This record gives sequence, structure tokens and C-alpha cells, in this order.
Amino acid sequence: MVGILLVAGTDDTVVRYALASTSQPVAVSRYELTEDAQKALPDEEAITRAFADELSREGRTR
Repeated sequence: MVGILLVAGTDDTVVRYALASTSQPVAVSRYELTEDAQKALPDEEAITRAFADELSREGRTR
């Protein structure tokens, strides 16, 4: 299983909470995007919908 934690800014409390239950190694990267690259990304609603659709599809195939 692979998990991805996307955050717009640095908030140690959020990261610690999100990773508190993991005992697996964690890789961390920081990316700074140009304004044009940021505009090319889907908005939060589209990302949320894509994850929900995938989870729903995964649940039907099990």
C-alpha cells in the first residue's frame, strides 16, 4: 500500500497526526512549483472526487 500526504504548507501538527499510526519508513519531499505549473494542477474538489471514485471502484472489485 502507498499513501500520499499532500499539504500546501508546513504544519508539523498535521503531519505528525497523519503519520502517527505508521510504523513504516517515510520519504519526504518538498516541491516548489511555478505559477503556471500550479494552475495546471486539478483543484481540491477534482482530486477528492478522483480518490473517492477510485476507492469506490476498488471496493466493488474486492
